[in-house]
Amino acid sequence: MGTENILSLSLIGAGNSIRKRLTLTFILFAIAPLILLSLVLFSLIFTTQQHQIVELEREVAKAAISKTVLALHEVNARLNVFIFTQDIFQADQNRQFLLLSQLRSVKDDEHRDILDELILLDNQGRELAHVSRTANFTIADLGDRSDHNEFLIPVTTKGNYYGPVFFDKTTLEPYLLLSQPIFDLQNGKLKGVLAAKLRLYKVWNDIVGQPFGNSGLIYISDGQGMVVAHPNPSVVHLSTMVKVNLPPGIRPGSTGDLVLQAHEKFQLNKQDFFVSAEIPLLAAMALSLRALSTMMLFLMIFLVLSVVAGAVVVRRIVRPIESLAETAEEISVGGIDRKAEVTGDEEIRSLARAFNRMVGRLFYDINERKRAEAALQTARDELEMRVEERTAELNIANKAKSEFLANMSHEIRTPMNGIIGMTDLALKTGLTPEQRRYLEVVRQSSTSLLGIINDILDFSKIEAGKLMLDLHPFNLLDVIEQTVRTVATSAHDKGLELPVYVPFGVPLSLVGDSLRLRQIILNLLSNAIKFTEQGYVLIKVAVAQEDEQEVVLALDVVDTGIGIPVEKKELIFGSFSQADNSVSRHFGGSGLGLSISCRLAKLMAGDLWVDSLPGQGSTFHFSGRFGKAVEHVLPEQDIIPGAEAILIVDGLGVSRNILQELLTSWGFKVDTAEDGPGALVALQNSRAAGSSYQVVLVNLPNNQAPGTENLLEVMGKDPQVAGVPLLALVMIHNINRQPDRYPNLDIRGILPKPINRHDLRQAIQDLLYDGELISDESAVIEPAEDLGRDLAPLRILLVEDNFINQELAEAILAQAGHQVVSAHNGIEAIIALGENKFDVILMDVQMPKMDGLTATRIIRQYQRGEDGEGDGQYGDMFHKARQALAGTSLPIIALTAHATAGYKEECQEAGMDDYLSKPFRTEEIHGLLRQVVSGTIGNSHG
Repeated sequence: MGTENILSLSLIGAGNSIRKRLTLTFILFAIAPLILLSLVLFSLIFTTQQHQIVELEREVAKAAISKTVLALHEVNARLNVFIFTQDIFQADQNRQFLLLSQLRSVKDDEHRDILDELILLDNQGRELAHVSRTANFTIADLGDRSDHNEFLIPVTTKGNYYGPVFFDKTTLEPYLLLSQPIFDLQNGKLKGVLAAKLRLYKVWNDIVGQPFGNSGLIYISDGQGMVVAHPNPSVVHLSTMVKVNLPPGIRPGSTGDLVLQAHEKFQLNKQDFFVSAEIPLLAAMALSLRALSTMMLFLMIFLVLSVVAGAVVVRRIVRPIESLAETAEEISVGGIDRKAEVTGDEEIRSLARAFNRMVGRLFYDINERKRAEAALQTARDELEMRVEERTAELNIANKAKSEFLANMSHEIRTPMNGIIGMTDLALKTGLTPEQRRYLEVVRQSSTSLLGIINDILDFSKIEAGKLMLDLHPFNLLDVIEQTVRTVATSAHDKGLELPVYVPFGVPLSLVGDSLRLRQIILNLLSNAIKFTEQGYVLIKVAVAQEDEQEVVLALDVVDTGIGIPVEKKELIFGSFSQADNSVSRHFGGSGLGLSISCRLAKLMAGDLWVDSLPGQGSTFHFSGRFGKAVEHVLPEQDIIPGAEAILIVDGLGVSRNILQELLTSWGFKVDTAEDGPGALVALQNSRAAGSSYQVVLVNLPNNQAPGTENLLEVMGKDPQVAGVPLLALVMIHNINRQPDRYPNLDIRGILPKPINRHDLRQAIQDLLYDGELISDESAVIEPAEDLGRDLAPLRILLVEDNFINQELAEAILAQAGHQVVSAHNGIEAIIALGENKFDVILMDVQMPKMDGLTATRIIRQYQRGEDGEGDGQYGDMFHKARQALAGTSLPIIALTAHATAGYKEECQEAGMDDYLSKPFRTEEIHGLLRQVVSGTIGNSHG
């Protein structure tokens, strides 16, 4: 039999023996009947008196509730009187402040200083005046509360509004917000709202301050039992909690003493409160206590006799148990090796022996547990040490990875800048067709290589968790049309159409990262064009979800390409993966574009997925969440004045439907035709009906089938077409060759594809209003060699240590007519600033001897009249520059091949005004110089 079982049997035996001896002792003296009778009598007296006191307390609590409600009604009445006696809306603003101040300061004998704040709102929810007991509000402090309940609810319900009770965080004082609508008595229109912040503390203190008997208390608590008003301030403000959900009775009161307590519940604007009344128990039960004292006197006489007679017996029984308890207490404080003394009756001795066996077993278990805990702690310490070592190794690896990416970005982009830039310059010179073809291949290959490098860097940023979205306002339609225009040449070279469908009603003014959105769209379009040999690539946008603040866009890119097998769909979104290894050999690509786009979509709280079947094309679905800009702009959908009838000739159904919906929204009656014969039939039918088309919109196909007549050739053979104004949509590289080929047709305008919605509308309006031929030049991109000619010559300091990049930048700037002085490092740049004056500095960042960041900091220090950080070493060399730069301002633009996160911010912290990443394009340099001339760059430092 176990130790625990033996101990249980011993305790049962001892308990029975003790119970018998004590029972015989008290029965011997006949105490039990007398005690029972005394308890019954005392219970009757106590219950009756308690019931009477509780009823009195409840009546007092109800009276206090009535007084609270009456006080609030009096305040409400005071505000109503003010509303109907003072035409405050006809007063000027100073008068409004004065009237509210007088109203707030009105006091009476019962309720003093109840009004804490008064706010007057106009019918739009704007504050007209605001007065407060504790703060001085001025006109400049007035705000807008049109979206607050104290304005919305009384205006909607046309009645008073009581807000929820709340407590001031500083004073913990309770407040109630009351607002009342004010209507014009003549026409019933809303003039405004008067809101008042009431100090319930003042109302409640008047209530709890009323006397209740000689020692009774009245106090108030909220629905959770927190005391909010009490005659003794020390128990208010979160220091005392009472149980208000208990029935009346005896319990610890608000001051901690035993009281007879009762509660009555009331509500303020659906918020529960309780008025509690309590009387100290001694005062409430005085009559019962006197009866109890009389009974106790008689009981004491009998008890003394019982104690004297039973002391000997009880001592003999209890003493061994007390000894056992003392031993247990010593063991509990650490004396685990103590043993109980085995004395007394047989039952007690059995209990002591079982107790000693249990202690021995416990001593063994404790020692085993201590050994196990020591071993566990040792293992835990070793594991923590290994984790710390591994964490340190990972930190070193991450730092090395970041440094490697930064260095590789610089080392790769620097020569790439020279390759791409010099190729562009060479293409602007006189070349044979063969030479030009070779250089075009070089530029195309360099651009592809740069795209792969950018993908790898972006992927590395995403993997490191350092790629953050740059949120800013942008126009959705502009981003889509500019992106589509970027890939138009590659699509047209393959004969593909690029229709864009943005339905009316899609919000265009959004807030998000337009650069990353463009990157996603560009990846999807480039991917679709790459794997589509004929047909079209369609981009369409829809609204998935929308509210007042945000919109979730659903953007689809649909192609008629080779498609993707079902088992390969998930593979294409992996890093460096494509649906088939042969694909990368045939079509090219790094396999990173879709992976990066997928992760960018998730950063935009969206997703990216594909629906596709082999040979049936693919549809890539993108969703993203964007904010709405302050000004929401919809596409141009106003009806064009004078619009009547127009004919669309387009062989592609998707494109034809998009144009039809667009032109219909502009007010035209639209007819459509798929080909030349169909167009001639429509024209003949129009003539027969005695009407004519104002414009014939002809979308020339990109992929003319061999042996078939051109659409315009078919139409040009029919004399009925002569004199009908035509607007042709053509590939951009054919735009200058179309008008002369068809002398029989009245081609009034030519627009390049893909179509810009604004350009199409403007061209149609020009034809309707004056019939003039739209200038072909308006649709042709300005030649690269003319970029920058519109700028006045600038004096530019070029700081670049790489000879090729220096020569490239000098050539670009010289072609635009600028004067360039070159320096190879920061030291030479600062010396040059002391000898010449410049309009702008193009500063490389990574250079020998002195880098661009250090040089920029020294220049900014000299401009502020401070000592430069290089004065100790180069003080004499920089003396002229220090004098020349004092008090001046000079734009500094960073030129760097670094593309890692945070590098732009590092340049800005050093004092640079803007940032241009290598390899840079000619138009990017000229764009920054235009900002310098306009003053948008270079005003933040001086």
